[in-house]
Amino acid sequence: DEDSQTCISCSIVENFDKKSGLRGTGGWSTEESTCFTGGFQIGRPTKVVSRGVVLQVNGDHTSGQGYALFTSPNTRVGRDDVDAGACVATSPTYDVTDPSLFGIWYFFGQRNNGDDSDDGFKLELLISNEDGQTTTELVTIGDTRHFARWTYASARIPGNSKIQVRVAATDGRKKGDFIEAGLDDMTICPTGISDPLSI
Repeated sequence: DEDSQTCISCSIVENFDKKSGLRGTGGWSTEESTCFTGGFQIGRPTKVVSRGVVLQVNGDHTSGQGYALFTSPNTRVGRDDVDAGACVATSPTYDVTDPSLFGIWYFFGQRNNGDDSDDGFKLELLISNEDGQTTTELVTIGDTRHFARWTYASARIPGNSKIQVRVAATDGRKKGDFIEAGLDDMTICPTGISDPLSI
């Protein structure tokens, strides 16, 4: 069918499901993390709600039954959420031969509004080519209450580039806030081919 043909045409499709048997992050680096708890890992998100704010979604984006890269699984609200620093994950390097559309789904949940200026979320695309290295900020969310839901972000990539994706969820030093984040369904599709996971 048309969607299957489109999906095959994309040079990269990463939904983390094939890495479900792996421990840890499936090749994504967390070396830049400074957080005490809440580091990114592959698993199935379960819904977490505190004071009416959805902090973590229920299930992955692909099917609801698969896997995503997200901040540590929680057995209850506030247990192993992002704490005391930035939880960072950086992807492997991907080669992009043709001009392409990069797409990815993310969620971010934060309960408290304006209690710590260091709190927040950032999703970046690092692009290297003959023109040097640039950083494209796909998503930046500051210290504000934010309900977690799967949300799409995208950017254009020049041909003959190497890219990496970097995500950071940060909880500052002030205690009491709850923060969660995750990624799923990353695609890199040559320009002119629609992203099958953008809807």
